[in-house]
Amino acid sequence: MIKYAKEIISRNDRELFIENLSVLNELYKDKKITELLFNPIVNKDKKLEFMLSFCKNNSKEFTNFLKLLMLNKRISYIPNIYTEVLKLKALEENKFLAKIMLKNDIDEDKKIQIQNKLSQYFKVNIVLETIITNSDEVSIYIEDLGYEIRFSNNMLKDKLKEYILKAI
Repeated sequence: MIKYAKEIISRNDRELFIENLSVLNELYKDKKITELLFNPIVNKDKKLEFMLSFCKNNSKEFTNFLKLLMLNKRISYIPNIYTEVLKLKALEENKFLAKIMLKNDIDEDKKIQIQNKLSQYFKVNIVLETIITNSDEVSIYIEDLGYEIRFSNNMLKDKLKEYILKAI
């Protein structure tokens, strides 16, 4: 997957590839479409035609790329290739994706404030993505930098108890 991603990033028309891969990545989220794409009864040419029908700007090179993936039985790699391409592009632009997982959504000003503090701390551009969870825990995760911080009320209470017991 990484070799495909590196090849796409090195292309002059990479934005076209990224745009088309984004569309195809969304297709893979639909279970019915993935069943169709992985159905051995459906002809490869029909699968290719179906996939290309969703892409806005088809080029000969992108069509050949999809044919190559089908030939090598790697059409299931498209979401992973897309993810790797985005990572390489972010690395090239010195941008990194941070995910903040929390129970309630935060306002845009607070999100920008956290984003700026993380950017200053790591000396890179951080783009913050909010993910709503059922957990009372707040966590920030930057996969590409290997950074994760977790905070919860229970953890705070436990640390406070531990500190008080040590002080006694």
